[in-house]
Amino acid sequence: MSVEILGNAIRAETEGMLVSLNDLFQAGNGWRQTNGKSALQMNAFLNSLAVKEYVSAAVKEWGMPAESFIKRVGKGKLTRTMVHISVAVLAAEYISPEFHVKVHKDFIEGQILRFREMGATEFVALNGAISEHLPGREGKDNKGNGWRQTNGKSALQMNAF
Repeated sequence: MSVEILGNAIRAETEGMLVSLNDLFQAGNGWRQTNGKSALQMNAFLNSLAVKEYVSAAVKEWGMPAESFIKRVGKGKLTRTMVHISVAVLAAEYISPEFHVKVHKDFIEGQILRFREMGATEFVALNGAISEHLPGREGKDNKGNGWRQTNGKSALQMNAF
């Protein structure tokens, strides 16, 4: 999957909550240069004391190995650095406070809303399964009040569970 920030696709993987640091720095440095600031080096960020201390604290807090927070993927010119979402937010802050706000708004808040919507869809499917397979649910559709499709036509269903 990818998330668009300032017109740049930022690759992300839901498993491990990983974000492409290369993509993030490309977008962030593009923003910096557009705003008259010099580009920053991704390796300087990765080798900074702040990142080392953050990863150490995160390992202790979450009980995950350090490799879960920063990992290199691919070979040669196709190598990219994937980082845990929390490290990506730290990188966005390193790039600039304004970029950090954009990353937080578009990536964190925007994706939470998207996943909430996906969860709502799954919740509807769960309720359908409950109605279909749980004993004593005959005549109940678990859909509550609202519009319901009946014989190909929309009808307002007014009876609760």
